[in-house]
Amino acid sequence: MKRFVAALLGAILLGCGVTGCTGAAGEPFETVGYFIFRPMDETSLDFYVASGYNMVEYCDVSWYYRADSMALESYQQGMRENIILAKEKGLKTYVAILSNLTQWEGESESGNPMGLAFDPANEAEMAKRMGHIRQAVEAFRDADGFTFYAGDPGGVLGISGEGGLHYYIEMAREVKAIVNEVAPDTTFNLNLWAVSQFVRDVCNPAKAEFWVAEGTNARAIIAEEDLLGPDVGIELPGHDYYRMLALQLYTETGIKPEKKFPMAEDVENIRNTGCTRYWAYPHGIIPDITDSLQINTQRIKYYLDEMRKIGMNGAIIGNVSYSSQNADLYTFARLAQDPSLTVEDVLYEFAQILTEDDTSARTLCEIFKYLDNYQAEDNRRVGKEYRLPLLDTRITGVNHALEEFQAIRPAENPDFPLADQPIIYLEKVRNRLYEIKRELRE
Repeated sequence: MKRFVAALLGAILLGCGVTGCTGAAGEPFETVGYFIFRPMDETSLDFYVASGYNMVEYCDVSWYYRADSMALESYQQGMRENIILAKEKGLKTYVAILSNLTQWEGESESGNPMGLAFDPANEAEMAKRMGHIRQAVEAFRDADGFTFYAGDPGGVLGISGEGGLHYYIEMAREVKAIVNEVAPDTTFNLNLWAVSQFVRDVCNPAKAEFWVAEGTNARAIIAEEDLLGPDVGIELPGHDYYRMLALQLYTETGIKPEKKFPMAEDVENIRNTGCTRYWAYPHGIIPDITDSLQINTQRIKYYLDEMRKIGMNGAIIGNVSYSSQNADLYTFARLAQDPSLTVEDVLYEFAQILTEDDTSARTLCEIFKYLDNYQAEDNRRVGKEYRLPLLDTRITGVNHALEEFQAIRPAENPDFPLADQPIIYLEKVRNRLYEIKRELRE
């Protein structure tokens, strides 16, 4: 196993998979990033570097703290230290700035963990927000770049106010000016996640119209004069390729976009502005609201292949339950770096890291494929046009998987940096199988 890991690490550093880079399936993404909600410990950073990530994007939550509190100072100091540590490990670092959120002003030092939006038409509140954004940019000016995030939280969902796409565009221009002034050596991106939340009529993600409008509104922003360019990049979710809620709503209502967003023509329009950073941002492609282990590698493979075909040159993933989703996080980076690999190739690689012998690795790989198929079956509520084929596996059901699992020998001293030791991660695999067994009885 140690010889395998050494060879694997060498292959990743060369941008080439262990099965070899044929180039037939396309080129590696220039940027392979991970979006995080809090500073990471050193082992976590080592995991991302070893898996093939070369960028990390931190979500700034300075708004969660009272502006005059020691808690804010402590949070920002921790972020600065983590940014420096990430850069020392060779990672590019970006900080995501959220849009029209109020700063916590309660008696306690912190509160409102989900973020509270204000009416973007409120000039006094907007001026305060821009002041707080300026302070955050000053605090994190050691980063390589900043990204201005649209919604979720943000926009006018759940608050009064007419809203309008122009509010996001105006904020984007002002935030860019702040970044140019305070941190002139950094780069700047726009992230259009949930940008429809700025438009009152389509701000509700529980409606199909919201997801259709994501493409319409994004195309309007791309067409905005003097917004994108050589000094402004863009990050696009591409919900139409993976987002189960959107695909389910399209299926149930019959309301769906005439064409997916983004398409190759959209990327060409972005290039025509002079923009050089156009990154895919499939946040939510791996579940981030549960600590239960999930496997969604087929959807990851499909998404990355489609984004590569249309010409995107970067891809960023993110989730909350890092240690439980190691298989998907590892898969995302490996497939982004080496498009010639199959899902089976990468699941087998990861199984080798976790196990002591090849028989155990091959058995665990089969169980991973069963778990991926179970996740895919759960998504069968979407229309046939959105479904993906199941993986071939000799595992016939959950009882068979549990029986085979008993023979797996966890690696005792893995060379690969993992948040959980193999024996602990494998326990999560077994727990997931028991969860499925209970679900199938209900």
